[in-house]
Order: sequence, then structure tokens, then C-alpha cells
Amino acid sequence: MNPPKLSFISTSVGDLVLGHRVNRAADYFSGGIHLMRPGTSDAQVIDRACRPITEDAGPPNQIINTVFGNDDFQRDLSSRELPKGYVDGACCVIRPKDESTRVALSNPHIHTFEPVVRAIFEPLGQALNLQNGQVKLTTYGRHSRPAELLSEYTPHARGLSDSRRGCGGPSPYTATGIMSVLFALNLMAEQQQHRVTLIGADGALGRKLQEQFLMTAFDLAVADINYQEGLSIPPDGFSLLPAERGRFADECLVRGGIIIAATSDEILDKSNWHLIPPGSYLILAHDLSLNPSTDQGLVQALQERKVTLIPSQLLMLGYNVVIRLEDLHLKTNADVPFKSDVAGSIVWRASQFVSAAVNRLVQEKALTPFEATWHLAGLS
Repeated sequence: MNPPKLSFISTSVGDLVLGHRVNRAADYFSGGIHLMRPGTSDAQVIDRACRPITEDAGPPNQIINTVFGNDDFQRDLSSRELPKGYVDGACCVIRPKDESTRVALSNPHIHTFEPVVRAIFEPLGQALNLQNGQVKLTTYGRHSRPAELLSEYTPHARGLSDSRRGCGGPSPYTATGIMSVLFALNLMAEQQQHRVTLIGADGALGRKLQEQFLMTAFDLAVADINYQEGLSIPPDGFSLLPAERGRFADECLVRGGIIIAATSDEILDKSNWHLIPPGSYLILAHDLSLNPSTDQGLVQALQERKVTLIPSQLLMLGYNVVIRLEDLHLKTNADVPFKSDVAGSIVWRASQFVSAAVNRLVQEKALTPFEATWHLAGLS
């Protein structure tokens, strides 16, 4: 596989790496924007840019290419227009110059937010415009304001708010896709009386998953560094567990059952994963990708421990599907509101369709769900 194509942009408030996979068959490339810590080394920044392209954004888009081109799926959704074309992975990484800049980029409610974000997004928008729509990006965080600001500089921003005729942000659809996968893999039925632990519960995705689990009989516990540091108020009705920076807290892992990691850091290998009880399900629900080649030792160790891995590449299908639907909408029907009910239905069905394919591979080829997902993406 060819290495991704990367572009480097320096600004007064930080550095950016913009990249996409090298694939002449692709109609365009799609991915997200990720914030890193100030002082992160150049090598780590480049690695963080490359991994989502090849392991997070790339595989789900490969799977969706196959699903949207499938005759049975098209017949099932015959009354709804599906996006055409072949999409591959892209990514943008921002390394702020210092901690105050990182805080400003993360919080739309402080006065330094807009000038700092504009200093980043103006050159980023120019870079996207030079690529003539070949690369489209969704922004970061639970707020819609970053996407709105990026859209002032380029028409290639995605995940736009309702007021911009966008999908309103991808998190609700990501959560819908995750719940669809859990139902399709029979985890909801099997685990009705079991524990669920949601790590990263205060993020955009975590909050939407909390809403989904409120409608179930699960014994849900939540953890987030914002709760730990008093930056957010924990929700009522759920057990609260400790959270740590740079690793999953032992209390979250030892609880077992279904463990959902809705965080945005690759920290599984830095955690005491051996504390996860056998028979548990570990659901990597954000961009915590595990590669069966480069992370084979960790994958194998978890499998030997009888811990079932459900990878982010399967669970992030809802995110990638709705961004494609939004792209089609903005191209063809931008004068009317985005049809969120139709999009939610397509996300649910696409996730069910892929999960059924994963189940077949698990049964017929004796693969794990993790291995089956990579097989579907054509990467194993």
C-alpha cells in the first residue's frame, strides 16, 4: 500500500498536516480533523495523520463503497437516493503551538476561540480549495461552530449545522450506527442484564450514546476526564467511575461486560487491558483503531483472554454514511433542510447490512468480528 499524500501548513498558532490516501480510483477523499497536544513530536504528528487515513477513515469508506454498490442493498432502499462514487480516507491533524491555543481551539465559549480557529482554518480552507473538492473534512468536538467557521473559507467542510443545511453534526448518526451494530451482533439481547461502561461519556458521541442507553435496561456506568476534573456535571441515574488522562482507568476495565471507549486517543496499549474479565466485549467506538498487522500482539492477547473486540472501523459506519449523505444533499438539494429521518434510516440499515456480513464471516470462516471487519474492507 502506498503511503498517504501529506501536505504541511504552518501558522502563527500551530502546525497542520493534511493528507489523503493515494488512490486514483477515488472520486474524493473524506475524513476528520484531530487536535493533538502541544509539543507532540513531528513523527507522532505524521503518524497520527497517517493512521486515520489508512485505518480509521479508509476501511469504513471501503466497506460503504461495497454496500452502496450492492444490488440487494439498493433494492432495499429503492425509494431513497444513495450517493454514487468511490470514496477513500483523508485526515487533518492540528498541533497547537501551546496549551492556551489548544484550549482556545476546543472551547467556542471563550473569547479567544474565534480568532485562533480562523488563524488555523483560513489556510486550511485555502489548501482544500486548491484540491478542487478532492478532500472534504469534518471538524472536531461536540460544537457546530468549528464546522461553520471552516465553511466560510471552503465549500468542502462537512458535518455542518442545520442552519447551513447540513446534517447537524455526525455524532447522532454515529451513535445510531453503533446501536444498530450492537443489535445486529446480538449484544443487546445477550447482555440485557449485564454491565455497560461508557468511557469518554462527556464527548459529543458519548452524550448521544447516553441518550440511547437511557432507553434500555442496561446497568450503565460512565467515565470522563471532564467529570473527574469538575469541568462537567455527571448525568443522573448512572454510576460514575474514575477517568485518567492517557489511559483507561482500571476501574472501567475490571467492570467487564460491554466496555465502550468513545474517546479520541489511542491509549488501549497504555492501559491495563489484562484486567478486562474473560467474556467481555471491548467496543472501540471512536478512532481507536487497531490494525491486525501492526497491533497483532495486542489483538491476539485480547482474543486469548476471550475478550471480543468490536473495532472502530465497523462502529464508525454511521459517521461515514451520514457525511456522504450530507455531501450529496449539499450538491443537489442545498436549498432545503437535510432529511435527518431518512439519513438515520439509511445509517441504521447500512450498519445492519454490514453487521450481517460480519456475522456470516464469523460463522462461515471462523473469524472474530475484528478480523471479519478488516476482511470486508479488503485489508486482510
